[in-house]
Amino acid sequence: VALITGSDSGIGRAIAEAFAKEGADVIITYHSDKESAQKVEKRLKRENVKTALYQLDVSDETSVRQVFNSAHKLFGKIDILVSNAGVNGSNIPVMEMETDTFDKCIKTNLYGTFFCCRQFIQLKKKKLAGAKIIIVSSIHEEVCNPGNADYNASKGGIRNFSKSLALELAAKGVCVNNIAPGMILTPMNQEAMD
Repeated sequence: VALITGSDSGIGRAIAEAFAKEGADVIITYHSDKESAQKVEKRLKRENVKTALYQLDVSDETSVRQVFNSAHKLFGKIDILVSNAGVNGSNIPVMEMETDTFDKCIKTNLYGTFFCCRQFIQLKKKKLAGAKIIIVSSIHEEVCNPGNADYNASKGGIRNFSKSLALELAAKGVCVNNIAPGMILTPMNQEAMD
């Protein structure tokens, strides 16, 4: 059973489809585009796997707790977490960036990763061995660009969070991986690609 945040589009959708093709039951989450999430669910059902669909705001720890607990109750377990949901950078120089703008990116990308991983680990408790956590970051965890200090900082934080989590959980038999893709044509990157 795999729970994939932000699986209504882009990289998250592709990951959900790949897991379903391998026979995994998939918990699909979306922030606001329910219609796209329903289309993903319809595609996954063709693979004869169980699915569930939840609205999730990863920046809100109450939302994370409720969705994870509900999904865990429905499936009886969650074996794999793919922490993928995120927002793009503001493209605003630091000198002009409002605190709310910085907060939104950090809360979604970095805190969202923390909230989801913590809830997953707490649900697994003593049955951690064999669990998998895959955290999707970005090439911008290493390669920074001007005007996106909010995004670059969030992704750099995710890289070090992932390393720390891997060290904490290795002895318990949990595999933690951080994936940092480069530019991929997704709805979030369409304008930049154009």
